[in-house]
Amino acid sequence: MPWTVRRPGARDEPPPLACGNATIESVPDLTAPPLHDLLSLDREAFLTRFADTPVLRAGYERFLRNACVAAGNSGDRTLLPALERAAAVSALVREHAEWAVRRIRGLTK
Repeated sequence: MPWTVRRPGARDEPPPLACGNATIESVPDLTAPPLHDLLSLDREAFLTRFADTPVLRAGYERFLRNACVAAGNSGDRTLLPALERAAAVSALVREHAEWAVRRIRGLTK
């Protein structure tokens, strides 16, 4: 059964947000990490940092894509070098990194 389908007999209240045996709140470096740090992760560092968390489900490239979108929305010009480096990961990440760069520079909405 897909995880988005409600199981027969499931409780009405949602389960607590948890990752293995640790809740998100018990992992301080996962609470609002700096975008620069996220954009700078290579595949191995991503796997290490987010081991045993639901973030792994997105995968490295989609995670970086999302970080690029967040960076573009932030308007933080200090992220431009990290975005340019992230663009080398894949076509998917490059498309979103380039959008973020244009957005930060005020060339697009």
